[in-house]
Amino acid sequence: MKKLERTLRRLVEEKRHSSFETFAFEKRVGRGKDDIPTVVLPLSSGSVAMGGIADRIDVFHGEKGDWFRVLDYKTGDKKYDEKKIEIGIDMQLLMYLCAIVESCGKALPAGVSYIRANPKPVSVSRYAAEAVREKAIKESYGKKGLGITVADKEVLTALDSNNANTANPELYGTEEIGEEELKRKFDAVKRTLSSFGERIRSGDISKTLPDLKNEDPCK
Repeated sequence: MKKLERTLRRLVEEKRHSSFETFAFEKRVGRGKDDIPTVVLPLSSGSVAMGGIADRIDVFHGEKGDWFRVLDYKTGDKKYDEKKIEIGIDMQLLMYLCAIVESCGKALPAGVSYIRANPKPVSVSRYAAEAVREKAIKESYGKKGLGITVADKEVLTALDSNNANTANPELYGTEEIGEEELKRKFDAVKRTLSSFGERIRSGDISKTLPDLKNEDPCK
């Protein structure tokens, strides 16, 4: 099955069952006039902030508030890696989501996710039924490793209407996480970003991270 077709089918399948709406594409998080205000953290002298561009932001207007998701399109076999985030790599999705939540009073964090725009090949007969083809697409993305979704019933049902009456919700490759745990992750990436800021302020501009050993953090 062609990669572009599979990617489009995956997006259409998700959209068909989801109550989340696209809030923005290629939205800048920063200090510009039309930007989502970035998170600015104080240092011992000065401040530090992380800016960038969010590929896609979705929103669901629920009873509790406006739930936001940040999504990032990747052409490689990108995975949501907690260990790398803990040491300061791939923090941007969580920081973008944190910026949205802190800049809007009604905003609630629903999660973050990578979307593979260049998935691995899947062998499906051209004569296969539509349901068979869609099942093959879902299975090719795997059950985990693409991100996190808040374990709130309202969010899960908004993500996929079929989740309303099942104990095994469709999470599109993400894993469930509690709201409090997600808040702790926000605090953790803030601490990491602050520590980077202090290092840079002190003159340490090396790109090495002790926990990566010989791996280049810029790759």
